[in-house]
Amino acid sequence: MKAFKLLLVILFIFSSCVSIQSYKTKRMLDSSIEKHNEIDIQINACFQNYSLMLNEYLELLLNTYNVVYNDTLGVDSIVLTYYSNSKLYQKIPYMNGVVHGIYERFWPGGQLDFRHIHIKGSKADGIFVSFNIKGEISQTGRIRNGVQVGFWYHNGYLGMPFIMRKYSRKGVLQKKYYWIPEKKRWVDANKVAFKKRFNK
Repeated sequence: MKAFKLLLVILFIFSSCVSIQSYKTKRMLDSSIEKHNEIDIQINACFQNYSLMLNEYLELLLNTYNVVYNDTLGVDSIVLTYYSNSKLYQKIPYMNGVVHGIYERFWPGGQLDFRHIHIKGSKADGIFVSFNIKGEISQTGRIRNGVQVGFWYHNGYLGMPFIMRKYSRKGVLQKKYYWIPEKKRWVDANKVAFKKRFNK
């Protein structure tokens, strides 16, 4: 009889532990689902904002117009291209029919998109940096002999690392990597595990 009572007590304690553990697991799952839902909401909102901005941007690009200034600032001419809202889109200096000098492009709000130097039609050696419409860095890399070389980094719409490309000395794309936030590292785009992860 004592053994039976002891068994009942053990079973009661075990079932209590299981139910507590199940409750904790359920709470953890609920919490995880809530966090994922919040992230989904943020991503959807972000996509909607960017799609609206992109539509506005494309509309402004439809009716751009140029103004040309000749024999100025040490070059033959400078071509200024304006958005349809009369804000500057790009500034391109020319010498002997080719781009020569500082070439700049701007977003509709006036924020710098990118700036780089051209020498006699070719991009000058050095670091290239471009920015998104919010002023965050969207792309960085190195230019040598007018072509992309080494590693180029591209950030995604949330400002997080997204793609890394590796170019040869001659500017030929050799490899592509994707940033995996969960692992906090770059993964070769050709890896099977990566493809499975994104093709589910």
